[in-house]
Amino acid sequence: LDEQADDEHELVGPLTQSAGPGKFRMVDPDSDRVTWIYWDRFNPLPQGAYDMQNPVTRIVFSPARVIEVTADRGLFTLEENRFQRGTLTGNVHVRMLETDDDQPVDLHSDRDEQLHMTVDEAEFDMELGELTSESQVHVFGPTLDFRGQGLSLNYNRLHNRIDRLIVYRNITLRAFHEVRSPQPEVRKKKERHEARAAVVEDTAPDASAQGKPDAVVARAM
Repeated sequence: LDEQADDEHELVGPLTQSAGPGKFRMVDPDSDRVTWIYWDRFNPLPQGAYDMQNPVTRIVFSPARVIEVTADRGLFTLEENRFQRGTLTGNVHVRMLETDDDQPVDLHSDRDEQLHMTVDEAEFDMELGELTSESQVHVFGPTLDFRGQGLSLNYNRLHNRIDRLIVYRNITLRAFHEVRSPQPEVRKKKERHEARAAVVEDTAPDASAQGKPDAVVARAM
């Protein structure tokens, strides 16, 4: 998928001392999913925590389907030799990439992006497959572009797909549209994406007060 990036990082064994660039690999025993975590620098903290600079997490379902999460800084907790949960701060980006022809995704451009989310901070739990944030959020892709506040993302570990993405309040734009040039390949992605994504609005004026989301992006990836 990204052999050059892999070769540029040294695989770190026991994470017992501060170190420069490195990576950590986790394989799901129940599926083909592999999770890579890269960093520019990490520092071990008490109780199995690690402070990482510029962490990059890549969840590889297959070479043609990848979720990538990046941030300026991350606090990861290591349990049973696996990074299970933590927090991300500063320029948090979540990208969902997929190709239609089973070719490897291009990690270095937005060519294969199906969905892209940005937040200021986020909490994650890899065991539960959850990522949440209370900060401002921007969600965009080939067929949609909107902003809001409060994010909840869930992925299904059994089926290796995104089950649900919720933006809770202050939605400023809820529309499907083509945000890139209308090339045939973009139109193909647009048709497929519209079939697999939807914006559902709760029109009750007191929806936020009742704890209901203003909008839900339901998606299976």
